[in-house]
Amino acid sequence: MLDPHFGRALNIPLSRAYEYYKDIEDYVQRYPRYYGSIDVIDKTENSITTRQFLNLSISVDQDHVKVDVRYTFFPLKEIQYEIIRGYDEGLLRIVLDSPIKIKRRDQANALSK
Repeated sequence: MLDPHFGRALNIPLSRAYEYYKDIEDYVQRYPRYYGSIDVIDKTENSITTRQFLNLSISVDQDHVKVDVRYTFFPLKEIQYEIIRGYDEGLLRIVLDSPIKIKRRDQANALSK
């Protein structure tokens, strides 16, 4: 059976995908299953540092984590994020390539508006 979360693919401009993923503060509304809360600690033109409560099952005894995350934005190219405090500290990246194919239904619906 097909997972309804992955209902359609949508080709979108790189600029639109970048703006969608850059809006970190909106992740709680977009992904309520995973993001319990996001509080902004610091924000500049090219970065944002947040304190996040994530609904993730890490073990039988732990069904959430609290982390501080610093996102750094390289317009239309890359979004880096580093967990600077909490579970699984380290640097990760989201690299945006053209064309962008969004396969998640909630992302496709939000981007097509």
